[in-house]
Amino acid sequence: MQHWRDLIRRICASKRGNFGKRFHAGQRTTIADAALPFFFAKATFREQPELIQRNRDLILNFPDAENVFQSARAVFERTDFTEFLPRIAIPTLVIAGREDLGASPAEAQFIAEHVPDARLVVVEEANHLVPLEKPRQVAEEMR
Repeated sequence: MQHWRDLIRRICASKRGNFGKRFHAGQRTTIADAALPFFFAKATFREQPELIQRNRDLILNFPDAENVFQSARAVFERTDFTEFLPRIAIPTLVIAGREDLGASPAEAQFIAEHVPDARLVVVEEANHLVPLEKPRQVAEEMR
């Protein structure tokens, strides 16, 4: 998993300052099509093409690409809060998509093991945007 994050960091660093320009220069389709598989499971592409299209359209029509990119970069530069997990004092539901590379089920399991009174749910045929891909299942787990 660390390899994947290191790769994304290098990509972000190498494209810094150019991403917004490329996005505004008409390369939005390439960027959107490359990004979507990081967020949605293969089954979602097959079974919910309207959801994929809606999110692709959001990427294609988003007016402020550079801020989105900078927000994505910030994910990889954020503070490690691992030491604070045992201090969480409320029941916690940890949800992960089975196909998520960015916040993997293994990472979710680590969180669940270190948060008192946590429960882990790994959702099959889901990726990073589990609540969009499987809203009913997420709602049921939250009850």
